Amino acid sequence: MKQLISFYLLFAMAGVSLFISTSTLGQQPNGKLPTKSTEIQMPASQIQIDETYLNTVSTTGADGTKYKLVIIGDMLPKFYVNGQLLSHTEMEKYNEIIDKLTPVLWQRQKKAAEEQRKEISEITSAILKELINKHYYKDEASIVSFLLSSKELIINKQRQSNEMFIYFWNKFGKSSDAFYYYDNTLN
Repeated sequence: MKQLISFYLLFAMAGVSLFISTSTLGQQPNGKLPTKSTEIQMPASQIQIDETYLNTVSTTGADGTKYKLVIIGDMLPKFYVNGQLLSHTEMEKYNEIIDKLTPVLWQRQKKAAEEQRKEISEITSAILKELINKHYYKDEASIVSFLLSSKELIINKQRQSNEMFIYFWNKFGKSSDAFYYYDNTLN
């Protein structure tokens, strides 16, 4: 019982100590909390992103009015009427036109993505065939996986020689950010 009372007394003292230290934390001698500025350094201006076939669609209305919609990633869309950029509140009266133009961009992006997937699939198949034709591997079944990037060639979790990497990258690498991955356990 004595130990229990000692424990409660110790616990109560710790609580008082904690209360005192947290209640005075950050106070100035006059008893007021310090004020902190809400100002930050202005972020750098956004990088200019080019308008392309995949993010921009234009049309001309029956009355000759020119409309242009630009949607880039998850940024707020930009909408132009006769070359003038509208504010987001001004855009509201053109929602019907915007709703008709947006699916055009989505369809273009979908088609481009399908074409890119097809091209990557063709290149991946060509790399597999080349590995077999050059007698690096006996058959497709002996190649569990590979990754070809601008930095390395890894086959079956083994990094390949620099010479082999250079040969395959020069033959199949399309751009510095391209990579080709194959895993026969996913098929």
